[in-house]
Amino acid sequence: MHWYAYHSEKTMGYPYSSVGASGMYLKREPKNLLLGDIIWVIAGGVSTPTHFTLVDCFQHDRAERAPFSGRYSKFEIRVLGSRSLLRSPVRLSRNDEWFADLHARFITKQRFFVSLESEPDKVEGLSRVSGITF
Repeated sequence: MHWYAYHSEKTMGYPYSSVGASGMYLKREPKNLLLGDIIWVIAGGVSTPTHFTLVDCFQHDRAERAPFSGRYSKFEIRVLGSRSLLRSPVRLSRNDEWFADLHARFITKQRFFVSLESEPDKVEGLSRVSGITF
């Protein structure tokens, strides 16, 4: 299964980084997330208007559970992948229909981690812009 994850640099106060290992901190453990699932990470920058970038794509292969320290103390789980499948970040455009819909339905609704099981057009769009195929 594929998942969309969103990292807001404005909200979090720091940019997304996959240095060391790809991963996302989450406030709740998602239902139905399984080892082997693919997680696509989109980040929103601090500029106005906000620019969106596909910053990571990884295969979920392990998890760490709270307690976490410092700025991560409000999170319950960190989902991780051994390496990024993405060669380099990809700037996304709201002119692309699939991303305009993802933006309207997920990002503007503050849905930060969502299954793309019933969203094949989003997976196809992410695959196309990244060059990653499954």
